[in-house]
Amino acid sequence: MAAPTRHSVKELNARAQAYRFTTGEVTSRRGAKLMDGFDAHVGDRIVTRKNDYKQRTLRGRSS
Repeated sequence: MAAPTRHSVKELNARAQAYRFTTGEVTSRRGAKLMDGFDAHVGDRIVTRKNDYKQRTLRGRSS
């Protein structure tokens, strides 16, 4: 999915996440917090605008 504004992206993300929960594609509410307030779950594809190679994670937590 692509959208012209951050607001549109957030709305699309909310709809996609709700759809994945209702279809059973995602079964756990546990996830890693993202900057937009949503959680990333197993199988999610994350696209960033800027790569920060210095940022590391350890099991979903900043190290």
